[in-house]
Amino acid sequence: MSIDNAEKVLGFQPHAKKSLPIGVQLISTRLLTLPECNCAEGECLCGPKGCNCVACLCQRPDGSTYMLVEKCKSQKVSFGDLPVQLVRHGDKTLQVAKSGDGIAVSWEGSQSRMTAIGLRDASELDVLLAAN
Repeated sequence: MSIDNAEKVLGFQPHAKKSLPIGVQLISTRLLTLPECNCAEGECLCGPKGCNCVACLCQRPDGSTYMLVEKCKSQKVSFGDLPVQLVRHGDKTLQVAKSGDGIAVSWEGSQSRMTAIGLRDASELDVLLAAN
C-alpha cells in the first residue's frame, strides 16, 4: 500500500512520511490490523475490525534498512528475549533493546506508539524523536 493510502485509512499522517533522515527512502508500507484493542475511549486509531498498524521499511543510502512500526498507544511491545532498558530522552521514556549492531526502540508519540527496529545509533533515533 502507498503511504498516502495508509494515511487515508489511519486518518493521520504516518511518522515515516514526515520524519525520515536525509537520504533515507521509504521503500515499503504495509497496513496491518491487530486483533485486540485496549485503548482508552477517544485514544484509539482503530477501525471497526481491530487496531490499525502501519509498518514502514526504510532504506539508507548504503542499501541497509530499518523498520518503523506505528500503532495504537495501547499495543504492547516485546523484544523477545533481549534485555530492555528504560531510558529517559527529553520528555519521552524509551524502551531500548540492543542486538548485535542494531538497536530497537519503542516510545509513545503524540498520536501513537512508535517502534523502530534496526537503528544504527542515537543520531538516527534523534531524527525520529524530533519529528514526534
